[in-house]
Amino acid sequence: IVQGLLDEVMKSLNVVSVVEANKGVRYCLEEADIPTYLPGRGANVMLINEDGSSLELGTIGILHPEVLGNFDLKTPVSAFEINIEPFL
Repeated sequence: IVQGLLDEVMKSLNVVSVVEANKGVRYCLEEADIPTYLPGRGANVMLINEDGSSLELGTIGILHPEVLGNFDLKTPVSAFEINIEPFL
């Protein structure tokens, strides 16, 4: 569900997934080891510009149990965060 929400946010910024387009401004997920998320369940959200250069916009993943405990959350949580400043 959270990846679908990310997709809708990116579409509202006129950016599509690399699955939908192979040129123009688009975004992709790159697996990453991010302590906030479960091992193997976190990724960087990358913006790919028309010239092929890329910029890390944020992260997405399933929160690590330690993070859940810090916020007294009892159920698994998926989350993402992105920086929208490059679009302003």
